[in-house]
Amino acid sequence: STRAESYLRLPPESDLAGLALQPRRVIDYGAFRWAVVSDEDAARLLAAGRSDLVVADAGLVRVPGYSFDPLRDGEPRLAFAERATAGEAGLHLVKLVGPPRSDWFRELEAAGLRVLQYYPHNSYLVWSDAAAATRVRGLDFVRWVGSFHPAYKLGSTLASRSGKIANLVAFVFADGDREAVVDSLAALGGETVRVAKASADGAFHTVEMVADATTIPELAKNSHVIWLGYRSPRPVLDDEMSD
Repeated sequence: STRAESYLRLPPESDLAGLALQPRRVIDYGAFRWAVVSDEDAARLLAAGRSDLVVADAGLVRVPGYSFDPLRDGEPRLAFAERATAGEAGLHLVKLVGPPRSDWFRELEAAGLRVLQYYPHNSYLVWSDAAAATRVRGLDFVRWVGSFHPAYKLGSTLASRSGKIANLVAFVFADGDREAVVDSLAALGGETVRVAKASADGAFHTVEMVADATTIPELAKNSHVIWLGYRSPRPVLDDEMSD
């Protein structure tokens, strides 16, 4: 389905009538109000010089390599091999109607989801079975729920690589079953070089391996893999600066 709507971030004292707004929904966050309005209302505010109120691109979901509004434009057109298998437990994306609230997280978890990490804008990667994903679609603060497809897991550092990759790194959701997850990656043709904890609770790990580029599509289909990329086997300067 399509849904043409825009989003406003309003000061708490804003006069909706004075702005000639008839929002479809207003959510009060205390420090500000979040309003769902028509595209026409947003365009009128922009024309009146009130760009400070309009949150540009708030309807978008941004994942590696893709940016899309799932209700306005639909999901990206992907080849069959780039798509997740429907109905399987695994990674999903949940897009909220506005900035997250702690009570929303509690409702998502009560519905059977494990919230893992954030993606712009107001979207979360979750672990879910098909039944839980269906349940949360009915929550009034959930705008959209979709699969986290293998195509969304490929880092830009893999784009031009072919042949044997040393080292290919996988960021995975292990959730207490690290050995089984690592074994499932090795079974696809990866020679494990290093496994490291990537979160204090051990839910996330990085797995470095030597693997042929031809194995990347199958590795990306693994339900526990969140991201795949390249990491030099030799130490390099990375994200550190000094003066």
